Amino acid sequence: MKNLMILLFAVVLIIGCKANQNKPDCDSWRDRLVDLVQQGSLKSDTIKFQRALALSDSVLSVDTTTDNRRFCYYNRSIILNSLGRTEEGWKNKELEMLTLPENNLERLLFMAIKNDKEHKKDSAEFFLDKALSVCECMLEKEFDENVVVYKVRALYIRLGEKSAKCYLNSQVAKHPESEVLRWINDNWEGYTDGYAKFI
Repeated sequence: MKNLMILLFAVVLIIGCKANQNKPDCDSWRDRLVDLVQQGSLKSDTIKFQRALALSDSVLSVDTTTDNRRFCYYNRSIILNSLGRTEEGWKNKELEMLTLPENNLERLLFMAIKNDKEHKKDSAEFFLDKALSVCECMLEKEFDENVVVYKVRALYIRLGEKSAKCYLNSQVAKHPESEVLRWINDNWEGYTDGYAKFI
């Protein structure tokens, strides 16, 4: 009986080792993916982007963790946009955002912009109002300059430049120690250039 138990243990150990040998090294794949995207971006190298895209397919086929899938979709959106496949890039950006919690501010603003692009005004306003509500709840608990930045963006898209700038000015006055808010205030035109296309 003792010999049978030792034999069974050895078989389980061998099978486990072989399974681990066949398991892809997702960490090194993700590192390689980042390298290829960076090289492709620096040199405008289509071949590097094509390799990165193929590698991202492999990563997605085996790596099911939410954070890693988000990372992969993020990189795929960069790759696809760089290859001129903007619709696919946009779709991968959406898949990235959908891995975030429902009340995540980045996700809410993305969904607002997406719906605005699709001419779904009511849905866009819903997501903007929800983002503003989440910002208010978070800022009631404590000051967070990142949340203020999200609120400025939401106000700009929802109510226009005047409301966003007025709110930003009030926050800079209340929190003069925030270098981020002061920088946005001082560089307002450049900072908001990208927002105008979503109005």
